[in-house]
Amino acid sequence: MYYSRITLDLAKLPPGRLKELITKGSYALHQWVWLLFTDDETRKFLFREEEGQGFLRFYVLSENAPTKNDLFQIETKEFKPKLRKGDRLIFSLRANPTVCRKGRRYDLFMDLKKRVPQLERQDLLILQREFPAVSYSRRQEAR
Repeated sequence: MYYSRITLDLAKLPPGRLKELITKGSYALHQWVWLLFTDDETRKFLFREEEGQGFLRFYVLSENAPTKNDLFQIETKEFKPKLRKGDRLIFSLRANPTVCRKGRRYDLFMDLKKRVPQLERQDLLILQREFPAVSYSRRQEAR
């Protein structure tokens, strides 16, 4: 296992990549992180994104070390945690909601965007931001 700190300096983004980031948002970032693991046929990594002043940082836990890429500054070390029974861990989680159609999983918001093409980008961003809280609230009410 490997633990990597991967930094994307927004000021150094080529104009084409900047345009892609503006139009695709998090989807573009996810694709770019995937490019660091092109040898993997299936996703064998988890990542967390954090925003800084003028940069984005990704903390990645992966089965394989990420490959060098001109977009990112990559720092990687081997990850061999020594956990004992009773250890307590703290983590944060951002899950990507999906929908299953015809036996395949699709990103919920991309699916919504395709099914409701008149939906404005700003409305989609609001839905993405509000969905986790609404979904959690509904699950709590169902209990």
